[in-house]
Formats: sequence, structure tokens, C-alpha cells
Amino acid sequence: ARASEAVALGAEGVGLMRAEFLVYQTGRHPLFLLSDPAPRNLVTILANGMRTVASEFQPHPVIYRSMDLRSNEVRKLIGGDQFEKFEENPALGCRGVNRAQRDPSVFQAELEAVATVRQTGFDNLNMMLPYVRWPEEVEWAAHEMAKAGLRGSGNDALLWMMVETPSSVLRAKEFAPLVDGVS
Repeated sequence: ARASEAVALGAEGVGLMRAEFLVYQTGRHPLFLLSDPAPRNLVTILANGMRTVASEFQPHPVIYRSMDLRSNEVRKLIGGDQFEKFEENPALGCRGVNRAQRDPSVFQAELEAVATVRQTGFDNLNMMLPYVRWPEEVEWAAHEMAKAGLRGSGNDALLWMMVETPSSVLRAKEFAPLVDGVS
């Protein structure tokens, strides 16, 4: 909502656009949003938010970080108790790419939203993966991005990853060839 203000103040891009806020403001679990009709469905909500930010910052980069939902946060949303198990430590639990693999339809909705926005001329919009633990997670996400037309298409979205775990630091040489950047 404050993208134009940030540009007016001299911002030259967005290093981490958080998707969670777009979902939390609906009050509904993302798996519920998948089946809602437009414009209340997950793809439309995400694409509208991404488009707003990408258009304000064009041609400067916008790095959209895929959802990093923690079970204790999404349990509070409508439908959350239906889809989320209790976790003793949600900070280390099912989140980031691990959650994307558990709920691939939500990740595919995110990729569809990114592809839609990029196809309308905002190729400054790129992707970042949160809470990556293993190189195989990045490989899986890159494969999903390719299926969505975001990799290997000639107009590839950049793929970044967040370095938040000891495993991603210790295995940096394995991650390096898989991504375009790290945060």
C-alpha cells in the first residue's frame, strides 16, 4: 500500500516482498482461498499485490518471497484448525519450501500469480525462497517454476533463497549453482 511513497522517497527496489500480509488480511487459510471465486481467490489476491508493487518500482527489481507461513499463525485463520497440526516449535517446523512441498497447490498459485504479473510487462518481479534447508528443496522449486513458465523460458524470473539455517550455510557450495542470489 505504501509502494508509491517508498519510490517517492528514493527506494530503488524491494529486497523482500512478504506474501504473508496479503494472505493474513483476508483472515482465511490459503488452502481455503484456493477455491474462492475471483477476486477473492489466492491467485488474484497475490497477483494484485505483486502488480501494485512491481508497477510502482518498474524497472527496479522486486523480489517476491514465497510464503513462509508458520503453523501457529495460520491456525488462527478461518480454516486453520482444519489444515494445521499443532507444532511444539513452529519456528523450526513446517514452513518455507517444506510447507510449499506439503501444500504444492498453494505454491503453484503463487507461481501462477508471479507468471501473470510478469506476462503483463513487469519482468522486474522475481522470486525468493524462504527457510531453505536442503539443495533438493531449491531443485524442486526451480522445477515448479519451470512448469509455470518462470524458468527456461527465455524471460526467466531470478531465483533467490534466504539463508536462515546452519545447513544452508554449511552447504553453500551446493546451493550456489542453483540460485541467482541469496539473502
